[in-house]
Amino acid sequence: MRVTIDLDRDIIIIPDNFFKKIGDENDKLEKYGAKPVDPLVRIWHSFETAMNDTNNRLLTQTNAKTSTRKKKPVNVDETVKSMEEHKESFVKKEAEKTAAELSALGTAVKVIKGDVADPETAKKVAAEAKAEFGRVDILVNNAGITNDKLMMRMTPADFTKVIDANLNGAFYMMKEISALMVKQRSGAIINMASVSGLKGNPAQVNYSASKAGIVGMTLSAAKELGRRGIRVNAIAPGFVETDMTSVLTEEQKKSAAQNITLGRMGQPEDIANAALFLASDMSSYITGQVIGVDGGIIM
Repeated sequence: MRVTIDLDRDIIIIPDNFFKKIGDENDKLEKYGAKPVDPLVRIWHSFETAMNDTNNRLLTQTNAKTSTRKKKPVNVDETVKSMEEHKESFVKKEAEKTAAELSALGTAVKVIKGDVADPETAKKVAAEAKAEFGRVDILVNNAGITNDKLMMRMTPADFTKVIDANLNGAFYMMKEISALMVKQRSGAIINMASVSGLKGNPAQVNYSASKAGIVGMTLSAAKELGRRGIRVNAIAPGFVETDMTSVLTEEQKKSAAQNITLGRMGQPEDIANAALFLASDMSSYITGQVIGVDGGIIM
């Protein structure tokens, strides 16, 4: 039986100036407007979910309060609490939806909630996978958040938060799951890097550093685990249409596509197909590679 341990953390992207539009009179607005909502864990398959629907709902609800701002001051604590409740509900709903889809295909599914930035989550996942399925054949480290800011405005917490989720989280999972794979003398690990980790991006010092770290960690782990029958590779996606890019206008998307050799943005299926290839026996002689799925953007 193949068991895929797929964890993902998502954020609800809100423009930096969104909360400022509500009113500058409340000091808490800057605090909440400058930072993304704390992420929660989802399984990897939910890469194709419509988080933009949740964004639109939250923005609409908050904007409704904005329209009456002059009559009644906005209670930011209540607004943020409402957002957290919606986020929790959305994540749970999507996890249940994915589990149902996989179960319908005859796949045994176990959903585990946790925080990939917490090493205890990785220990819990490994222990429960071993107890329920006896082994783990494939690990996809797809956890990824962003917190884009110019370096001069980026706080240590802004930097560390992204590193914790994107890089440390992948390390924790590889450490615990590879221990099971070593005993099996087989397994495939797929880490999600990014073109940002290969060429850098302005206002993404934290994100680019985390993804560059993924590349180095992948190469080192591949050399460590190769003789134990474990393959370790990475995928470096380019500009892919996901929930995170849904906030862009059509003009912005068209402008971005002009810099891509194939002339279009990627789709989640493009990344999933690459992951499927690296997880399958078709790539049995491939390890220590970083495969760019970017439409030729960095050629």
